[in-house]
Amino acid sequence: MISSTLTIRSATAAEHEAVARLWTTLLDARSTYHASHAPSDDSVEAHVAQIEHWVGEGTAIVQVAIDASETIVGACVGRITPRPASLAEERIGRIEMIVVEPNHRDAGIGRTMLRAAVEDFRRAGVGRLEANICAENSDAIRFFERSRFELHTVTLSRDLGPPQS
Repeated sequence: MISSTLTIRSATAAEHEAVARLWTTLLDARSTYHASHAPSDDSVEAHVAQIEHWVGEGTAIVQVAIDASETIVGACVGRITPRPASLAEERIGRIEMIVVEPNHRDAGIGRTMLRAAVEDFRRAGVGRLEANICAENSDAIRFFERSRFELHTVTLSRDLGPPQS
């Protein structure tokens, strides 16, 4: 159950670092599925730069969930991306990350942030929303499926290792 004192709103520029820190904790958790997701030493700074770049382009949806003590307990980052001219849909929305602090999970915060993101994308004229999830992350897959996301495309990947000389 969501507390009446929880607020979901657009993140301010001053909150981008806190959002980036949450994003880095998500990457750390994802690294249990694939080592390539392990955050680097400069992940927070790189995520801040990425968020600010997307915000500067006007393609970002960046939300925070704030509890009664004015603490950020969750974040969602999405962006609007162009599609090839040969496709009917010109732009799609993509959820880049959505995360809730572990001690605040199972309270509906993630679903509430996702609903807010869906509305933000809809207002921006986006007709399709996607989320890329590690295939092994069954919890995240169920989370999105419960929000009416369905399997649309499959991305296969292969680690190549270092360049051969």
